[in-house]
Order: sequence, then structure tokens, then C-alpha cells
Amino acid sequence: MRAKLTVKTVAAAIIAACCSIPASAQQEIKSPEEMASEEATRLESLLSLEPHQTFFIDSVLAHDTKMMYEEMKALQKDGVMEETVYRQIRDKWTESINRAYREILTDTQWIAFLKSQGKFKEARKAAKSLKEKE
Repeated sequence: MRAKLTVKTVAAAIIAACCSIPASAQQEIKSPEEMASEEATRLESLLSLEPHQTFFIDSVLAHDTKMMYEEMKALQKDGVMEETVYRQIRDKWTESINRAYREILTDTQWIAFLKSQGKFKEARKAAKSLKEKE
């Protein structure tokens, strides 16, 4: 099965980079910008994005993953060890990314994105509202 790099896996990688990984091991972890670029490329092929959509998604991901990484790094520096705090930050930035995706993607692309994320109930709801528009 082909591994899919999703927003949550990007967030998990950032959390891992921030938490309890020795400096030598951190060199193997990709930067937030690299992860954003890979995710934009994955979405480009998955959703048949137009070039301008790919650009916007790459820009959103580069900004938001970097901000999430910096926020988590600051927590690590302050000695925060509570996993729920890191999850809340991840969820906040994931929601921000998804809101941006919704504005960038067409209705059909948005439904395909939701399905790729395993959000079938939301995808069905979006498809139903799309049919009602027609």
C-alpha cells in the first residue's frame, strides 16, 4: 500500500522533530518546507490541480507548517511535555490548512480530498449539498 503523506502525518513528523529526538536524528527529518512541497505535489496528482491551485496549496502549507513547527518548538523550549497541548496545536493548524484548501479547491476536488483523508461522512454531506445546488 502506498504511504500517503497527509496533513496529520506532516504534523506528526513536526511533533516528532520537536519532541525528544536527539539532534543527530533530527538531521534525517525533513524541514517543514520540504514536507509542504511533497504534500502539494501529492495533492496535485491526486486532485488534478491546476498550476495556480498547486501554488496556493504549496504556499499555505509552507506557511502553516512552518508556523506550527515554530509554535511547537517554543513549547519544547519552555519544557512543555503534555502531549495534548501539542495535539491542540496540530489540530489548530490542520483546521487552518483545511479552511484554506476549501477556498482553493473546487467542490469536486474538495470531496475527493475529504475521501482521501478518510472523512467519508463529510464527503457525502458535501456531495449532497453540491447536488442540491445543481
